[in-house]
Amino acid sequence: MHAAFCLATFLGHLALWVALFNRLHSLGIPDRIKEQIEKLVLAGLLAGPGLAVWAVHRRPELVHQPWEWVRGAPAVAVYAGGCVAMGMWVVLRWTQRRVRGRSPDLVSQSRDIARLDRQLRELPCSDWPTRFWARVPGNQILQVEVATKTLRIARLPAALDGLRIAHLSDLHFSGRITAEFFAWIVERTNRLRPDVVAITGDLIDHRRCLPWIPEILGRLQSPGGTFCILGNHEVRLENKSLILDMLHQAGLHYLGGGCRTIEVAGQTIFLAGNELPWWSPAADVASGLEKLPAPPTLRLLLAHTPDRIHWARQRDFDLMLAGHTHGGQICFPFVGPVVTQSRYGVSFCSGVYSQPPTVLHVSRGVSGCQPLRWNCRPELALLILESVPEHLPRPPHSGRLVQQLTTGGG
Repeated sequence: MHAAFCLATFLGHLALWVALFNRLHSLGIPDRIKEQIEKLVLAGLLAGPGLAVWAVHRRPELVHQPWEWVRGAPAVAVYAGGCVAMGMWVVLRWTQRRVRGRSPDLVSQSRDIARLDRQLRELPCSDWPTRFWARVPGNQILQVEVATKTLRIARLPAALDGLRIAHLSDLHFSGRITAEFFAWIVERTNRLRPDVVAITGDLIDHRRCLPWIPEILGRLQSPGGTFCILGNHEVRLENKSLILDMLHQAGLHYLGGGCRTIEVAGQTIFLAGNELPWWSPAADVASGLEKLPAPPTLRLLLAHTPDRIHWARQRDFDLMLAGHTHGGQICFPFVGPVVTQSRYGVSFCSGVYSQPPTVLHVSRGVSGCQPLRWNCRPELALLILESVPEHLPRPPHSGRLVQQLTTGGG
């Protein structure tokens, strides 16, 4: 009983401070403020175990009498009780995710692992720290998973059955991973023969890599075009117009805060962008739909963070693509990811999620700022859309939701 209480308290303490860290990184606050709050969160995370070690050092009997920790100390008792409750909640949520299994909208998937640390002529790392970490056993930053996923979209017309969308996210052009790595990503994307390419933010981290956008991403090929939005890392460059100029030179269609339609197989696809909370405004969906002569047959949202899933559901999107979480970057055996930079914790960490009327796909991203990935490979995803069989009913797009938005509700 004593051991269970101590374990639950410790687990709840970790879960509490990690949850604060994740939610801190889901906010659009300036980096200088966020860094100061990060220090406080780290201090809180370390303070619990540190105080416990100090107390046991002074009173060794506390190891066998954990209830003595809270006797006569109401604040400690309240915090310990909260930690125990948090620990039980984490275990419950973890169990629910395991029982729920994969999304019913994920019909099938296959994977191909590319070891770019072996395939490329040279290790694609430009500085010694990145080269060092890339050679650490188990580190997967140069092991790209090319994933093909077939998704069932409830309202997809039969004419769009088999539509191929290449989803890239979190490229993080910084110069630490060389251009050759990203050139391989683009070449492999083109080999997948996508109808549309979508890039969901965090393209670039450093100004010196701006020319990479037209030089590398300008080579992406798809009949429907390449669409992109920005993420939180582009804020650090402090010159959005320069980034947009490079995107224009590359032939990419920028969707941040806007809407656009394309025609594929005689069907209208409505695309929109949402870069909140870092860039505003989000797309005015109601206004964009009102301008169309007829309702679109597929509604696709590009958002940087999966935290915008409620926004997407309110606006009746069929498919939402996001990134930002990097899949957690480190996924522990049995436990899974822990740090995900989302207000929802690990609930939408990576993969496919059914959130009717929306199907959500969260990419693990291509690269990152920290040169370490464990059980969480970089991802290049090809999404193949599948319609509901003809003998099954298809739910219509909700005119009520559109009307609600038009009148200022929701």
